[in-house]
Amino acid sequence: MILSSFNFIIFSFLFINPIHATDNGCIADLANPPCHPAPGRCTTNSNDSHGGFVAETATVESVIINGLKRNKPFIGLHTSICETAHVAGNTRIDGNAQISGTAWVFGDAHIFENAQVIGTARVYGSVKVYGNAQIFGSARLFGNTHVYQDAKVYGDAYVGGNAKISGNDMISTGDYGF
Repeated sequence: MILSSFNFIIFSFLFINPIHATDNGCIADLANPPCHPAPGRCTTNSNDSHGGFVAETATVESVIINGLKRNKPFIGLHTSICETAHVAGNTRIDGNAQISGTAWVFGDAHIFENAQVIGTARVYGSVKVYGNAQIFGSARLFGNTHVYQDAKVYGDAYVGGNAKISGNDMISTGDYGF
């Protein structure tokens, strides 16, 4: 009786609660699962490497390789794509980065380390966001923009060209970097 109860618990844990599926290790801390803890799955990248966590409500562009669904963008092992965020193209999300809200990241953008793109922000082109940088609100980043260290771009900011935003810089409104 004890063994059958134990088997039921294991079955329930693995199949009813997909958020806790740690088959590829994308959930580093089971006590604090990604996406607050929304249902989702660990993914696999097109190069067959283990990908990060994608909430069921989020969208990551996929490709079919040998009959298997894979991430087209590279989604690093400990990254998370939450809420209804969209990630597409040749984007690379790596480190402990998080994309959430209704944010879109596409093109050749690279979001890594502990960076966050949240809210209704749009990041595209060859943008790099890294360190502890945060992009949020309805901010738009494009071109070859780099946002890093503890910088924040938010509000209605529109940043492009070859802009470099770093340190504790905060850009909240207007056009910047043209």
